[in-house]
Amino acid sequence: MFILKILVALAFSVEFGFSDYRAYELLINSDKKKLQKPFISTLDHLQYPEYYPLNTGETIQLVDSWNCYNNSSYYKKICPNPNPIIKPINGL
Repeated sequence: MFILKILVALAFSVEFGFSDYRAYELLINSDKKKLQKPFISTLDHLQYPEYYPLNTGETIQLVDSWNCYNNSSYYKKICPNPNPIIKPINGL
């Protein structure tokens, strides 16, 4: 009976649980194409290339990071940066 209570509690905690996570704004620089690709990820600049290898001549840079105070399950969008840093990219 005790194990059943634990399993029920775990089932509800997964569905209704809350968690915090860190979001990162990253920038991929391409030497060959002279392009910069900014994007937001839950992987930092050290983890990202381990999951998604970069092409030859590409480098990755950490631009900004912030905490997200919500549940990110079910492929929800990453929360926006509460204090965005406005920087010109590619001279725009």
